[in-house]
Amino acid sequence: MFFSSYSIYAQNDIHNYQKMELQNDFKKSYEIYEEFEKEHGHFIQTPNTYMHYLTWGKITDTPLIWIHGSFNSSYEIREVVDEIVNAGYYVIAIDYYGHGKTNFPKQNVSIYNVVDDIRFLMDKLEINKAIIGGFSMGGTIATAFYDEYASKTLGIILENGGSACWLNRYQNIERHIVDKNVNEMYKWIRADTLFDSISEAFEYYRDKKNTAYKEFWLFNSIKEDKNGLWGYNYGLRNWLDQSTPESYIKSIYTPTSSSLFISSLIMLQPNVIYRNLNVPLLIFDSQNDDNNDWDFNDNINLKQSHPYYIDHIIYEKTGHGLHFKHPKRFIEDVLSFLQKVKNYHAL
Repeated sequence: MFFSSYSIYAQNDIHNYQKMELQNDFKKSYEIYEEFEKEHGHFIQTPNTYMHYLTWGKITDTPLIWIHGSFNSSYEIREVVDEIVNAGYYVIAIDYYGHGKTNFPKQNVSIYNVVDDIRFLMDKLEINKAIIGGFSMGGTIATAFYDEYASKTLGIILENGGSACWLNRYQNIERHIVDKNVNEMYKWIRADTLFDSISEAFEYYRDKKNTAYKEFWLFNSIKEDKNGLWGYNYGLRNWLDQSTPESYIKSIYTPTSSSLFISSLIMLQPNVIYRNLNVPLLIFDSQNDDNNDWDFNDNINLKQSHPYYIDHIIYEKTGHGLHFKHPKRFIEDVLSFLQKVKNYHAL
């Protein structure tokens, strides 16, 4: 009887200690996030939304604007940005619609509205020209920026997006295989989950393999809904027409039936936009073991059409998002390209 009672008390003590540890981790992580925002975070009211963005470095240095991938945020470059800044660049990373701390726009928008927001921000910061870069969906927006504001573009960095039309991956695949692949992908996607508190949401979404402090960036994307509940980029998947496998597949085969944002994204034709390319362009290309990545041939063809301007770098045995997996190599390749941009413009 004594042993049983002791065990119960011991278990309660352990539970209370673990709960206290989680509370301390949460508090410390949130303090780190607040300090980071004080140093780097900003907001601007654009014609389309109240946009959050981060900056690093001196505004007098050469500007580089980074556009994140879908379901990420401006914080995605936090682990590679310092060396770029130390090399003499002023880095700006935005949150576009529904991502991070940027609101959903009330009106119907396309990716070209994001492009206009970037131009608006450049004007407010008195930046005449900038290097534009982006990852995945952000790469496509970077390409759209060049399409609209080529005269404002010093150079372009595309990581796994923006160098090939998104629909190309499905053109030579039978419908039943597309259906199978999309449904398989959705097995790994976490559904929107809401929690009673921000601390519970943080603990659920953070990578338990890392220390809690390293996951402080999550606070940029954990939001409160109208009912006082908390979730990670809550509502974004629905806004992007990607809440179900069926809606995702619909955007592939009838893209004009999707939202203006998605249809403008997936139907963009980089080979048309870059037909008269006249600034340096860096394409990062991830290749898995099977070397059958969807945009590989398109990237080769684009490189061959502009051998002087385009650098095409292939990361073998690497999936989507190579700067997360190979940050040191990514930084080296980016800095080498940025020097090429400087030499080209004699900055």
